[in-house]
Amino acid sequence: MRPQRRSLPGLHFFLSCAVLLLPLACGGLGTDADSVGTTTGEPDDWSAYLDPVAGSRLRPIFRTADDGSRMLVGWLDTLFDTPCNFSHTPDAGLRCVPTTAGTDVWLYADADCTQPVLQDIWIPEGATVVRERGDSCFDHSYYQVGEAVDQIYYNANGPCQVFSNDPAHRLTLIAHEEFVSATLTPLESPNRIAPLLLQADDGSQQIFGAWDHLHGEEVAARSDTSEQLRWLGRWQPRVSTTYYADA
Repeated sequence: MRPQRRSLPGLHFFLSCAVLLLPLACGGLGTDADSVGTTTGEPDDWSAYLDPVAGSRLRPIFRTADDGSRMLVGWLDTLFDTPCNFSHTPDAGLRCVPTTAGTDVWLYADADCTQPVLQDIWIPEGATVVRERGDSCFDHSYYQVGEAVDQIYYNANGPCQVFSNDPAHRLTLIAHEEFVSATLTPLESPNRIAPLLLQADDGSQQIFGAWDHLHGEEVAARSDTSEQLRWLGRWQPRVSTTYYADA
């Protein structure tokens, strides 16, 4: 079915969940030339799934407007006391990974340059976890902020040597497997488009996006080239204009 611009019960929350996840995709949105709907004409009742459910470890974080309306913007991982959002990791599937700003880790707490540290000026106030930027969308490393150190080292030019006495904190690498994992399940519906339900291993859950039952793919509500609002595929490979399959 085509998404409509009129208000339906729960539609605003459903769409806000789908839009929240769009920055996670590396590829661009595709196009959908199929304008034929496959609905029954009767709206589904998703009221039981609209509100995020807290788990034993994750707590939902809301942005609340002055009129009382609210939108889910992420989760609080109570084990690491840090905000997180669900994203695909290169080695552990879908996990609620910290959303702290990225940085570069290249300094050390010891004279052998084996124990990473980060200068305090690069640690956001109150942060318990920092993220080291990777080479791709999902290739990031996460470190738990530990004890303070008063001397730091580096080995950028060869041997490990003293860098400075800048205030810094020791870092401990967190394996992706230590973050809360989740699975995605399209909800059953006689209509073509249905919510994509995320269920985490700690019992928390949220609507993670939308699913096109006809095409069997995750979709998001976006305008096409003619400004018509449509459900477009989220994961589309980019077509190369440089490389070819033939001589």
